[in-house]
Amino acid sequence: MIRGHDGRVAEDLESRPTYALRGRNRNERWAVMRGDWKLVQRRRRMQLFHLEDDPLDQSNLSSRESDVRAGLEGLITSFRQSVVPASDLSTEVTLTPEELEELRSLGYVD
Repeated sequence: MIRGHDGRVAEDLESRPTYALRGRNRNERWAVMRGDWKLVQRRRRMQLFHLEDDPLDQSNLSSRESDVRAGLEGLITSFRQSVVPASDLSTEVTLTPEELEELRSLGYVD
């Protein structure tokens, strides 16, 4: 239990999921951790680990613990849909000669 300086109990952090993304494009691996469980998704392959019993992620329990896997898989799916890829944020901007010159004077462009 985590207590604040006033003695009140903080929100139970173990019940909140933690997300991770590693790699890019074809090498992307998504993960979600909640409580003692971690689900790793690489392409369509799912690996489920019990962190307390298997801290080195050696025993994939994905087929044995299908209910846990399904719950965590839903979290990853929701999270992935809420994240905007950086490539979707880039847009082409056309600058006027005056704007370009001002950016040059400030050292932003060569």
